[in-house]
Amino acid sequence: MRIRVVVAVTFWGIFGIHFLGQFWAWAYADAVKGGDNLLWNILSIPLIPVFSASAETHFEVLMALNSVLWSILLTVIVARLYIKANRNSNNQEKTSKDK
Repeated sequence: MRIRVVVAVTFWGIFGIHFLGQFWAWAYADAVKGGDNLLWNILSIPLIPVFSASAETHFEVLMALNSVLWSILLTVIVARLYIKANRNSNNQEKTSKDK
């Protein structure tokens, strides 16, 4: 049960941060830099450049799907690290009890 809560909070946290950061980077790049900005180029990977032809009509959908993709990827990484850390702490507790 606890791992599900950690996964859900991690997913939605990463989604919100990525989506808002992506939106801010796009707005900043469009308003100030004329459409080119390193932060926007990084946060828009992979869906916006791949589907750039349809980005004009489905931009919001691509931004949301891009954030979902990044959230899934980073949540899997964080969940694996969390599980690995719990296993290590449980193993350390067992070895300390054995002594």
